[in-house]
Amino acid sequence: MNKPNKPQITREELRILKRNRKEQWVGIVVALVIPAFVASIFKERYPLLDLTAMNNVEFNFFISNVLMISVILNSIIFGIGLRLKRDGLARGVLLGSFAAAACLIYFKFIA
Repeated sequence: MNKPNKPQITREELRILKRNRKEQWVGIVVALVIPAFVASIFKERYPLLDLTAMNNVEFNFFISNVLMISVILNSIIFGIGLRLKRDGLARGVLLGSFAAAACLIYFKFIA
């Protein structure tokens, strides 16, 4: 009984797969760091903004604004990644954007 030949992967395909995997992790990290970056800009812009003194409604409003801006920035980076044919980067940013959008939905509608 002969075993069917497995399709062999070329060095070029392997290199592309490794690059996509690395780009995907970079995209996830970028997408998850952007909300912290936006929050720090808010904090720098409004120095009297005290997160500990906010009530629940104000805090949810602040978080939802930060996450909305983050989702917009992530979608811009996603578009750039697709335009530059960096599939791994675009996939990673998309995954991170889903996480940010889930937080946005939670803070906007559930909390």
